[in-house]
Amino acid sequence: MRKMWHTWENEGLFILQSWWERQGGQADPAKLTVVGDGQRLLDAMEPFGVEEKSDPLGVTLIVTPQDDTEVIARALEHCARTCSGGRLIGERRRLWPHARQVVSPYTAWHAEREWVPLSLASNRIAARSLIPYPPGIPIVVPGERIDSDVILWLEENRAWYPRRTGDLRGVEKAFDPLSPGRGEEGLWVVKEAVS
Repeated sequence: MRKMWHTWENEGLFILQSWWERQGGQADPAKLTVVGDGQRLLDAMEPFGVEEKSDPLGVTLIVTPQDDTEVIARALEHCARTCSGGRLIGERRRLWPHARQVVSPYTAWHAEREWVPLSLASNRIAARSLIPYPPGIPIVVPGERIDSDVILWLEENRAWYPRRTGDLRGVEKAFDPLSPGRGEEGLWVVKEAVS
């Protein structure tokens, strides 16, 4: 698999796992993530049926011994010819919000919590994680403050996940038909003390 990473990187695609190993990290050898415009990459790969998960900034393939590597190679060759993969790794860091920890995850997880619509979640403390998959790394964990960058990221990206092959955990529709956010999506936050 590592050979495949390097081959396609040499063809102009940015392969996340190869980059990560060059940084000293360990990557799952069964995964191949092409970084770039997620929609363009997904459009290019869908006819080949090789994509597993996608996000706005890339597409992940999970390669097993049962997969036809020739089909995967044709899909990646098509991407290398038609997509602008590979220029977003620096932007990925900038585009993902960095929430600030204000209480410990343990404290937030065990605190009394409430569901609030996204429109009311800014400046609240997260009671549950917010995890886009891929990549499966939380953008907010319990105890972090949900700031305007997090809300902006959600507004810009949340529509991607239900329509595509990814998943966004932690954003839920109102569960109570009488809640003030009826029909809206929201987050679980630490309940504020009433004074």
